[in-house]
Amino acid sequence: YAKPGWLTAFPSGQSLPATSTLNFDISEYAVANGAIMALGPDGKLCVNVGTVNNMPTTSQIVLDVVGYLVH
Repeated sequence: YAKPGWLTAFPSGQSLPATSTLNFDISEYAVANGAIMALGPDGKLCVNVGTVNNMPTTSQIVLDVVGYLVH
């Protein structure tokens, strides 16, 4: 991470939530977190990366799907 910030994952077709899914800092090499969330009506997930003071940065993201719920 070049800048401290956060990542927010949310169902496509919905507004960006006010809470983050993962927070990161420049002193950390890799950060892990777990979340259970719904997909959008099109079966997709959106990911938004924000930084302190909206400073430009780059991020590499790996999402692992370890299960799914059918209802």
